[in-house]
Amino acid sequence: MTHRYKGRVVDVSSDGRYGFIDIYTIEKESPHAEILVTKADIFVHLDDFVDSIPQALRNDMELVFGVVVDEKRGAHHYRALVARETSESRLVSLSHGGIELTVRGMGKDGTVEHPSTFINWCLSEALVEEVGNRLVSHSQQTKLLIIWWPTGEDAHSSQSEERMLVDLADSRRTGIISFDRPGTFRVLAVLVCDYEGYKLNDEYLAHSRRKNGYTTDIVSSDGCGTIGVLPTGVNDGSSGIFGSGALEVKVPEALFSRKPLDWNWVNWFFENDPKDQCAYRWRRVFAYTLQAPLFATLAVCVWMLSALVVLGLLSVGMRNINYDPVVRPWDYPAPSWAWYDLNGSVFIPYFKGVPIFIPFAVSPMLLTACAAFTWIASADPSVDWLLYSASCMGLMITTCTVMTLVSGVSKVLRDRSAASKEKAKERARQHELDELGALVCVQGNATHTDDRLPPLSIGTVNLHYTALKQKVCRPFAR
Repeated sequence: MTHRYKGRVVDVSSDGRYGFIDIYTIEKESPHAEILVTKADIFVHLDDFVDSIPQALRNDMELVFGVVVDEKRGAHHYRALVARETSESRLVSLSHGGIELTVRGMGKDGTVEHPSTFINWCLSEALVEEVGNRLVSHSQQTKLLIIWWPTGEDAHSSQSEERMLVDLADSRRTGIISFDRPGTFRVLAVLVCDYEGYKLNDEYLAHSRRKNGYTTDIVSSDGCGTIGVLPTGVNDGSSGIFGSGALEVKVPEALFSRKPLDWNWVNWFFENDPKDQCAYRWRRVFAYTLQAPLFATLAVCVWMLSALVVLGLLSVGMRNINYDPVVRPWDYPAPSWAWYDLNGSVFIPYFKGVPIFIPFAVSPMLLTACAAFTWIASADPSVDWLLYSASCMGLMITTCTVMTLVSGVSKVLRDRSAASKEKAKERARQHELDELGALVCVQGNATHTDDRLPPLSIGTVNLHYTALKQKVCRPFAR
């Protein structure tokens, strides 16, 4: 469609499914678009959208759309067609999703005083009520997910993001975010929930080697919207993401330190660059004392250890062993990469969720150990090596059988303790409900929205340490 227009939505219905585009806000989006000969507002419905369809229409929402004659309303009345929300409008809507963010030391133009700074948050009353409803009605645990990334990308992806997951029960309502380069950054906060709170870390903070970024995509490709976020007040328990708050932060280049001349030598032994001058000073001391002799010795030892780890994993029949620490030690210098994606042993099958260890008695590792003990014992002529070998096998089979029985008993005990765990969850749920009231944004109450640090205590030592570190250590840009 060549005739495209831009305008803002007004008079949205109570369910958010339809509204009207104010005729006095309409501008030509395409140069050859015809002038609309009408004084009536243009009707728009959610069914008229393409690409990213919003959950509901909002007043002052900016749309780009085409038009067709609205047959129900008659001549000189139009209906929107092939509509979509503009990126600018989506970004504004994120900033008013019930979460209020403030950054310590940020000026009116959005400029910060230090690349590693503090961020505070609070929630609207409607959003706090929604968190409580999800907790009571759907037994869902809710946390605050904060994401920040540099703007100006052609297509946004999770590779450029940094994330932080915060427990809502944390009374400090303060976190630390670090910007690794100069420029403009966008900071987004959303609420995420799940029936098991610990699963949120696995879902939203886990990295994928294939994507070279986070496994879960939250931000849309244009960097101005989100994927799967419900508007405040829509609580059907089906979405794990709801609410939003956003702001933009400018990080001046002058806040970062220049790289010294000996940068490459000092960091030669380390996989990642130092974050700031403090970390670099410690590395410099190491580089000019122990680095050269230790590197050669450690490289040989690590490779030998990696080889032993791989052989050990093979001897017990582990699946999905990573051989890169042995084949390409320069890219995978740690033996732990060998067991990064293991998927159980072929010698330990499962029956109704209980591991059966008896076949493990014939794994290469245990057979080799049995043969070695037998060979040592055969040096004594008074020992019957055949009987000794049978005794070793019997001992291993007995041990594996006992392990199987212990696993079965443990499973029964875990099942019996489910009721007590549920009671503990209920107590934790009630405690979280009691703490929700402290998250509400209160106009004029500085403890909720200003950028001051909370008082010094055991729980805030890290915050005050970071504030002190800001005064003596400038970071390096990446």
